[in-house]
Amino acid sequence: MTSTETSTERRLPVGALMGALVVIVAVYAGIPLARNAMLQLLCLTVALGLFTHSPRQVTQVSLAASGLLALAMLGLWAAGLQGFDPMRDGINGLLACLFMLVLGQAIHHFSVKHEELSEQQSTMADTLARMEQLATRDPLTGLFNNRHMTELMNQHAKRAERADLPMSLALIDLDQFQRVNERFGHAVGDEALVAVARIAMEVFRQTDVVGRWGGEELLVLFTDSEPEQAVQGIERFRHRMEAQDLSAARLGVKVSFSAGLVVWQEGEDMDTTLTRARHALLRAKHEGRDRTITGKFTPPSSS
Repeated sequence: MTSTETSTERRLPVGALMGALVVIVAVYAGIPLARNAMLQLLCLTVALGLFTHSPRQVTQVSLAASGLLALAMLGLWAAGLQGFDPMRDGINGLLACLFMLVLGQAIHHFSVKHEELSEQQSTMADTLARMEQLATRDPLTGLFNNRHMTELMNQHAKRAERADLPMSLALIDLDQFQRVNERFGHAVGDEALVAVARIAMEVFRQTDVVGRWGGEELLVLFTDSEPEQAVQGIERFRHRMEAQDLSAARLGVKVSFSAGLVVWQEGEDMDTTLTRARHALLRAKHEGRDRTITGKFTPPSSS
């Protein structure tokens, strides 16, 4: 629930506010001893009831309160009832009307500025959200982009090292994807990439981090995952890809992928991990594609 919805629910309805004003004016007209108190209550009701309403409602209620009070005083004066002093009560009522009108205009001005500020804040929030989207997401697929994936990998590596948690990384490349562009056109190729990204977001777990590494490559970071779980996730992805046409027009666009999967080793920088994943991916390509090769950790040789 937004703050705007919350404030709207807490507002005193305009109809109820008008009813309260009518009751106060009626008491003012019927009980001479209560007139000063009713004038104060009338002004207070207008002041408290209007700060959460729209500028138009502010104007309506302040005018209604002033008009009701003016009609009541005219009626009392015309009836010549005892207890109504035209001079004393007339001046007090006039001051109350002026106060409510001035207050109404002041609150009207405040409400307009408040709405303008709220609109500016909403626009700024939308702009910041779009900027963040552009800074962290690939514009075609909606997956995390290369730069943001690099940041996330380093963050998760530090977390895994502190908490002694397993972490794996898979570099995935669509097999011979250029043929899709050559046969169906780049528009269909882009459509297929979007479909691949959608499948990846559906198949991999919420704890897995998926990004577009570049071109037809995806990078998947398996956090808090044993290597076996990562392999299972990649194979689920493979089965979904095999079963689905990647074009909206049902053109029969299907592609396989090759993957290189490695386990991040404590103390290893992510560039080294990525290099090992790249080597495993190249092995998968050389061994016939449409497969996953797991890379072994080889400690750096000492010079």
